[in-house]
Amino acid sequence: MRPLKLDEAIYLYYILSPYLPDMDYNNSDIDLVDFTKLIIENIIESGNHKDYLLILELISQQSQEDLKLLEGYETLNILMEGFLLNNIFDLITFCEFIHGSTKQRI
Repeated sequence: MRPLKLDEAIYLYYILSPYLPDMDYNNSDIDLVDFTKLIIENIIESGNHKDYLLILELISQQSQEDLKLLEGYETLNILMEGFLLNNIFDLITFCEFIHGSTKQRI
């Protein structure tokens, strides 16, 4: 796993934006586990399960076919490591500053 390039990071935000929980992303006390749980719950609720695979594929640079072979805890680990590696809260803050806070894809 590697940090995403800028265009990849913006694409990650694009995929995540409809599922972002309402919270202050400038707050340093955000719990990554709770954030990740809310993202997954929002994706499940939306019925757009393919977005979960797109996010994992982008973060891990693995094919969707390979990701489908992993256990749930392994994909969760990839997701959380990817969020940490790519400073997800800073990315969200940056993109919301540029595009405005939105629940719609930009």
